[in-house]
Amino acid sequence: MDIKSNGILLAFLVGLFMTVGQLLFKVGSKSISFESPSLLIQTMASSPIIIVAIALYAATIILWILTLQVLPLSKAYPITALAFIILPVASHYLFNETYNMFKLLGSSLIFFGIVIISLQ
Repeated sequence: MDIKSNGILLAFLVGLFMTVGQLLFKVGSKSISFESPSLLIQTMASSPIIIVAIALYAATIILWILTLQVLPLSKAYPITALAFIILPVASHYLFNETYNMFKLLGSSLIFFGIVIISLQ
């Protein structure tokens, strides 16, 4: 299978990689010092989790550019909004963050918006 031939899969992977990157940034943020700019850079550069998150974002940029070669932007971008659905659920289970009816309603609206846009 030629990965370039499946633009929907590429766009979905971009959203998934964005989600994983954000989760890694959250975990890595606990070891970052904001006392001074130099200490901030030093603690970020020495954090394996932050480095992996940055590398994942770099890979995401490459995937996104590849996605845009095969899908119209107006179709690709809404698919990446799945990150706004996946991330709150993942944060609930991984970080014990609140997931309430408001987040469920908002996620549902995003999901149905993606479905409606995809129907075109």
